[in-house]
Amino acid sequence: MGSETPDGKFEVIDMCFAGMAAQPARVVDGTQDKFVALVSGLNATVGQPVTLEMQLLAEYLCGNAGGPTDQRRSAQIVHTVVAGITHIPEPPLGHTEDPRVNDRVPVQGLMAAVDALLADIAAAMPLTLMPGSRDPADAALPQQRLHPGMFAQSRAYSGFHSTTNPAYIDIDGTLLLGSSGQNVDDLKRYAVHDESPCQLAARTLLWRHIAPSAPDTLWCYPFTEYDPFVVRRAPHVYFVGNQPEFDVAVAKGADAQETRVIAVPAFSTSHTVVLLNLRTLECSTVQIGAPKD
Repeated sequence: MGSETPDGKFEVIDMCFAGMAAQPARVVDGTQDKFVALVSGLNATVGQPVTLEMQLLAEYLCGNAGGPTDQRRSAQIVHTVVAGITHIPEPPLGHTEDPRVNDRVPVQGLMAAVDALLADIAAAMPLTLMPGSRDPADAALPQQRLHPGMFAQSRAYSGFHSTTNPAYIDIDGTLLLGSSGQNVDDLKRYAVHDESPCQLAARTLLWRHIAPSAPDTLWCYPFTEYDPFVVRRAPHVYFVGNQPEFDVAVAKGADAQETRVIAVPAFSTSHTVVLLNLRTLECSTVQIGAPKD
């Protein structure tokens, strides 16, 4: 609500937000703890496709790393979600491919190495893969899934699933909404108060729109009749990947809706995986790394 001022500006008097959307009932499976591993920003590069920490991550998720306590916990992980796997630099301005040279050979080698890593995880449990800002996928949101043709080994497993960014993911009756983080990163540019990425993500649920800065400063497809960023179902969990640090918040609606909002740190810098308890929706983190001298 507002009015135009004499100098041509629009003066805002009041704002009214839609509030959280209706939330489906959540199915809780008894008293047994089951976990979802949330990983983002592997940021594999051509120079170093698979780091030691990435190898240890796969071993941990498969139950082959750590002590007895760690292995008991990893045995309870029923699903892994990875948001963003590579960091492919943008080509120089004005770059054109030389038809005499296959510029894509290094990227093909990178994807093959990452595919082998993901296949180890997919052999142990269902694996959902979301593209990130530096992956070989569309730059505009919603990013389409990474083509299964790039994952010759992983796609052999029925539990491997490549999906869009953002995406809804239903895991054992718990509805997750996930983003690789571009929407919140762009929103931070407009934050007047010192709000964390997790707080901003929670606000988007109250606004019922997870990418309010698109298409002005956030690339997106020119939708004319349907907005895919409108939240039509309030998720039970909303995670945002590739954030500076781990954080958790709770978004609450007027009709008893409650969503756990999780900021998932980039693995390449934090070496951290977030474990979401599907029974309680509580979160914990596991630090992955080789012992230091």
